[in-house]
Amino acid sequence: MRNNFSSKKNILQPLAIALIILWLSSCANPGMPSGGEKDNDPPEVTNSEPENFSKNFKGEKIKIFFNEFVNQKNLSKQLLISPPMAEKPDIEFKGKYIQIELNCELLDSTTYTINFGDAIVDNNEGNALKDYQFVFATGDEIDSLQLGGMVRDAETDAPREGVLIMLYRNHNDSAPYNELPVYVSKTHKNGRFRIKNIADATFKIFALEDNNQNYLFDQPSENIAFIDSLIHPYAELSERTDTIHLDTLGNDSLVVKTVTSYYPDSILMKMFEEIYYKQYLKTKSRPERNKLVIAFNESLSDSFEARPLNFELNESNHIFDVTATRDSIIYWLKDTMITRNDSLLMLVNYMAKDSLNSPALQSDTILFSYREKKKKKDEKHGLLYTMNQKKTLRLDEKLELTFDKPLDHFDTSKISLLVKQDTVFNKMPYDIVQDSLDFKKYRVQASWDFAQNYQLTFDTLAFVSFDGLSHDSITYKLETKELEFYGKIIVNLKFPFDQGILILLDDKGKVLKEHICTNSAKFEFPLLEAKTFKLRFIYDKNKNGKWDTGNYLNKIHAENVYNYSSDITVKANWDMEFDWIIE
Repeated sequence: MRNNFSSKKNILQPLAIALIILWLSSCANPGMPSGGEKDNDPPEVTNSEPENFSKNFKGEKIKIFFNEFVNQKNLSKQLLISPPMAEKPDIEFKGKYIQIELNCELLDSTTYTINFGDAIVDNNEGNALKDYQFVFATGDEIDSLQLGGMVRDAETDAPREGVLIMLYRNHNDSAPYNELPVYVSKTHKNGRFRIKNIADATFKIFALEDNNQNYLFDQPSENIAFIDSLIHPYAELSERTDTIHLDTLGNDSLVVKTVTSYYPDSILMKMFEEIYYKQYLKTKSRPERNKLVIAFNESLSDSFEARPLNFELNESNHIFDVTATRDSIIYWLKDTMITRNDSLLMLVNYMAKDSLNSPALQSDTILFSYREKKKKKDEKHGLLYTMNQKKTLRLDEKLELTFDKPLDHFDTSKISLLVKQDTVFNKMPYDIVQDSLDFKKYRVQASWDFAQNYQLTFDTLAFVSFDGLSHDSITYKLETKELEFYGKIIVNLKFPFDQGILILLDDKGKVLKEHICTNSAKFEFPLLEAKTFKLRFIYDKNKNGKWDTGNYLNKIHAENVYNYSSDITVKANWDMEFDWIIE
């Protein structure tokens, strides 16, 4: 018996020691739990020095304390101080508090708002304290009025996020150009904005996509929005009856509360980019010996003039080419006496604007240099072109060829178009038509039909460029779908304007088709694949067939845009017909 007991004791002792070590180990690491719920709570403000909403503030530092360690996330993008300070404060995150050190003299009798957005997060999980604001006043009162609204894109009607909303006491049109606003806020993802702690005064309101972050409208590319009238924020008191409550005796009671509402609260601003006509020579190049390119930042007026300085141009020795947007000029040189010269000089005159923004004649001397390029092994130099259609040919779209340089001629005997009938491909008639606006673009016209297979062949020398280049022989296999493959959108459109533009877009916002509408009527978009589409309507106020932007100083707003309330899903062999009434 004694030997058995001793044996069991020898076995149990190591086990007991191991359990004790494990227990002690767990006790020694109280800060490292093995499990538990994830912390989803944002940091909480416990107190601050001075208190939030303090009056008669004269200090240079602010401290904000939290219930846990905090950190910052995208503080430089999130932070917004209203009114803007002449010099940004230094903000440090120090464990469980934030220290704000002011670096400029504050304005007298002014309410300041330091808006952190969602930049304050806890140190472990990154939970954000949403829209935290610290407010203080340098005078005896905290301004308490508010206003709100929305900013939308003028061309697409989509909400605009991250846009500055700025209020000015100065009502002159020059204020956004020359001075900082007295109040500022930013739009949220849904385009909405609210400015709080505003004084009882009348303001000019302006919205700005502030690319250089200086609170000034000083860059032409910055999008803007404005309204024509001045605004004066105000508050209204009203009584509201809350839900029924039961007292201790079981009797119903109604609670009436006084509610403060702030107005205006639905300011609508449409944002646009102005057309900035400050003409200048953007680039010049000579990519080939016989090609001179002059590119400008804006469309050219009829005043453009070019004069060669060390060579001569006449009607027979070059081709003059202007891009469809009229912002680039191309000279295609035919004369080898000119093209073999490595340096060509040209004087160009065009209308620009002087320092006072008035039209003025600008002259530039351009040097076109060319260096012979080292040819790569097996590199071929020939006529290049693109075709806008892939294998599936859309009956409602034009089959177009766009060449990289002007043609000298094309030979229809080297072009064949075949259609498959039963099992045999037979020739069918076609036409090659040059585009009226772009002479490097040609259209293949034929009596295309549904559910057919075609072969389009271009033999070598079918197309020959002005400098004698051609292309390799190639055959395109094309097919058309049966009519039942497509669906149709039919819109019974009613609108109160003299003229509008009805636009069909794909689900990514790309413009597919348009109708110019001069009266309310039924409009159709046929031959649509089974996809999702969008509809847009533009009030074409000046009747020029396109959307026009606005101009701030001339008090011109961008033309109104209306989007249909929902996406439209088209099904094969199905007509989608509906009414759209634009108020």
